Amino acid sequence: MAAADGYTVAEVQEATTTEERSGMDSLVDEALGATSDTDLQPTPIAVSERVTVVYELSVE
Repeated sequence: MAAADGYTVAEVQEATTTEERSGMDSLVDEALGATSDTDLQPTPIAVSERVTVVYELSVE
């Protein structure tokens, strides 16, 4: 997206993590367990944190 506006992504300015809780964890686990005939590869993963990164943009 940056390149479309004539920018390049430069250095990381800030990176933070926060605990990610959707409130639907048990619902998703139940749904995945109910579809035992589906062989998902690789197996589903659980996301426990959200990462937010702020980059510096520079003009090309």
